[in-house]
Parts: sequence; C-alpha cells; structure tokens
Amino acid sequence: MVLDFPRGYAVLEYRRSSKFLPATLVVTDNPSPYYIQDLIDKGPSSVLFNPEDEASLKRSLALVGAGKVVMEVPFDTYNGCEKLAPRERQVLHLVVEGYSNRDIAARLNIKPQTVHNMVYRLLDKLGLEHRCQIPLQYFGYLAGMYVVSVV
Repeated sequence: MVLDFPRGYAVLEYRRSSKFLPATLVVTDNPSPYYIQDLIDKGPSSVLFNPEDEASLKRSLALVGAGKVVMEVPFDTYNGCEKLAPRERQVLHLVVEGYSNRDIAARLNIKPQTVHNMVYRLLDKLGLEHRCQIPLQYFGYLAGMYVVSVV
C-alpha cells in the first residue's frame, strides 16, 4: 500500500521508476483529474480515493490481496476539465517539478517560445492566471477547482 501523503508523493516518487509493483493499492485524497490520470497511468493495481472509514480501507486491502482491482477515483471523465495533449502533459509535469521555460525547452528539444506559448495554453485550459498556480492545482490544493464524485 502506498499512502499518497503528502499529496503528490505517489506520482513524483514513482515517476522516477517505471511502474508500481504488482498488487499495489495507492490511497490519495488529491481531487485533480490530471494527477489521478497520471497516477493511474503509472499502473498501480488499485487506486482508492479518500476512503470513508477504516472498514472501506480494510475492504480495499482485502480485495487487492485477493488479486482484485479497486479503482475508486473521483471521476470517470475530466469533470469538465479539458484533456491535455501528450506534449501538454509533459510540459505540465515539468512545470510542476519546477523547471523554467528554458530548461523545459532544452529537455524537450523545442524552442523556449514554444514552451512559453504552451504554458499560456495550459493556464487557459486549467482556468488559472499564474504559472505558480499550476503545481497547486495539480496537487489539488486550490479549493473549489473540481466537482468530486466517486464512481
């Protein structure tokens, strides 16, 4: 079991590795659909969003232990949030990790102006005004950003 506390630990820590180990249950309370999608893409066998009580957590652990998949996440779509293109997701991840436009351009082998334009498009798609809000939104710390419904 991986507890995603502080928020973001699971994706940032496991971004450095290739995948989660088999039969991994990740427990998070991050409501960001972009973060949840990245978490699911890393391949844990199960993701549990904000368990209601100890019994819910125990039930999920028992299911995972029995080889079942538990995907209790706060969305089945992006809840009105725009999906990001693969390159936009790459830029999002690098902004979240604190890279400058120049550093992002070097890592992705594109022009700094292209990164600048992509960051502005990200801000628009995410409904944000400032670059410094991107990591806060990604880690679910901007209140009222999402409508959360467990499916």
